[in-house]
Amino acid sequence: MVHRSGSLDLEVEDVEAARDSVAALAAELGGRVETLTAYAVAIRVPVERFDEAIDRLSELGRVLARSLRAEDVTEVFQATDLRLRTARATLERLQELLAEDRDAETRLELLREIRRLSKEIAALEARARTLRELARLSRIAVTLHARRPEVVLAAAHAVRELAWIDQLSPLETWIAAESRPLRLPVPEGMVALSPRGPLHAESAGGSRFWTHRLERVPRGDADWWVAALRERLAPGHAEAVVEAIG
Repeated sequence: MVHRSGSLDLEVEDVEAARDSVAALAAELGGRVETLTAYAVAIRVPVERFDEAIDRLSELGRVLARSLRAEDVTEVFQATDLRLRTARATLERLQELLAEDRDAETRLELLREIRRLSKEIAALEARARTLRELARLSRIAVTLHARRPEVVLAAAHAVRELAWIDQLSPLETWIAAESRPLRLPVPEGMVALSPRGPLHAESAGGSRFWTHRLERVPRGDADWWVAALRERLAPGHAEAVVEAIG
């Protein structure tokens, strides 16, 4: 089972028209729009049409950046399937024991374990569905940039140390090349696609979670960095939520 994904940064004459073209292409190829913002679109298309989608999307404008990935989720799926089959077999045996004539205390213990296993099975089933969906539908994130004078582009990156902030996108896991892995607990309802290395998790509904670690250059405390992120990202995002972890 392989989860294919990719991203494109396109320079276009008309961002709105290009955004509509991306959405129309997703529908034409039997897929759907996953997320949509003023300047970016993430789509899901059947994995067998992934290459066609990338080629046709590339024709919408000048390709500024392109990234293609294939993540093998077979190991994760097999481990999930094994745990699921084991849990189901255990649950069946516990239900058989419960049906026998036993004292009240033993029945209570069996009921507790049955409830625990039932919750675990539900979570594992959801995890398996997510993995199947990720393998069935590939994901492509398209970020659109309106064509503008080079002098404006240069001004936007005047502070070299903060230039990586301008590249952040809710649709793309890329971050500065000098970033280092940061492992955090996988959020409930999501599946880690990278058992080793940087954490990258997704849900069947399209939510994405990834973490990286960067050096604080230039130096600044947490409030300073929050302000820097807000200032540079505000033009392209409707809202921001700041949460401290650890």
